[in-house]
Amino acid sequence: MDRTVRVSHRHTIWDAHIQKPYPKITTYLVSDPRNSLREGDVIEFSSGYPKSRNVRHVVERIIAPFGSAIEDRPAVMTREERDAERAAKRAAKWERREARKVEAGVREGEGKVGEHVGRIRRLVLERTGGVEV
Repeated sequence: MDRTVRVSHRHTIWDAHIQKPYPKITTYLVSDPRNSLREGDVIEFSSGYPKSRNVRHVVERIIAPFGSAIEDRPAVMTREERDAERAAKRAAKWERREARKVEAGVREGEGKVGEHVGRIRRLVLERTGGVEV
């Protein structure tokens, strides 16, 4: 999996029966958008936007590089850069969607299927005459 790495997070868990902490290794799949990590690096990662079903974390910074120097690698993306890239992708997706609607000849608002309204909310809207409360 390109741009995704397996990270071992070492921590301790408390065994209530024996009354003693034990080491535990939890493995996470972490997104590395620019392929800046190498095997053996010590990193800091945090939860980010879910990228896929199993990838929910993203690299924040490289604490201790292993092998090649940090300067020789692509820079790790900051939170602002990740947010900007995600917003740009969403905007491009929306533009493609609108372009497809225009090509199909659907006018503004005509092709839009009504927003889903739950049973209880629909009853409330009917009783209040369609005015949102």
